Amino acid sequence: MNYENNVENSIKAFRVGGLELFQRFDKKLELSEIIGKHKTKGAPLDEIVRILISELAVEQACQNGMLESSSKKENMLQASYRALGILGENDEEIYAEIFDHVKKIYHPDLSIAYNDTTSTFFSGNNCSLAKHGHSKDHRPDKPQITIGLTTNAKEPVVPIMSSVAEGNKRDVTHFEEGFEKLKQRLPKGALLLPLLQMEQRELRSIAKSTIVLMLKSLTLVVQT
Repeated sequence: MNYENNVENSIKAFRVGGLELFQRFDKKLELSEIIGKHKTKGAPLDEIVRILISELAVEQACQNGMLESSSKKENMLQASYRALGILGENDEEIYAEIFDHVKKIYHPDLSIAYNDTTSTFFSGNNCSLAKHGHSKDHRPDKPQITIGLTTNAKEPVVPIMSSVAEGNKRDVTHFEEGFEKLKQRLPKGALLLPLLQMEQRELRSIAKSTIVLMLKSLTLVVQT
């Protein structure tokens, strides 16, 4: 944290942790190079992403709030939306490159992985994925999307795969749609623990060539 005395000799604090955090990971994982090549015109994509990540790493604020103090707020806001769109269109390629660097540098243990889903609601009507469904944040009156995340179990913990789907999609369907891709990212023999409520027949249909065991509400899927 940096400090500066103002004219009244009181202390004023400036948040720099998010920027410092991004720069450290950027240096190790070559994030700017991986991300930046996907946009050749206008403001550099990696610079926009740096601003968004460095702010959100410090405070869970929406990007609207983050840009309130910007003299070019409207232009920056639109650039941010375009940047997020580009990231979404190229997410598979970008994540694959970043994950390769993560494995080489941090050597995460991927032998055991957790998978779970959640939901988040929208107040507007402009998201095509937003549908009414089972709300995990207790807002059934709002349209929502569902979000899936898989991480390894042992430190260092890294995201192995994430996914976004329609808000009315069941957890088991969401899991099934990403299962084949997920298997490709886990080593042979890995233990996958989906923290979802599923029926035995549904798991066997998804797993196919895997061994499936049921322990109460926890499902163990062992790759063969």
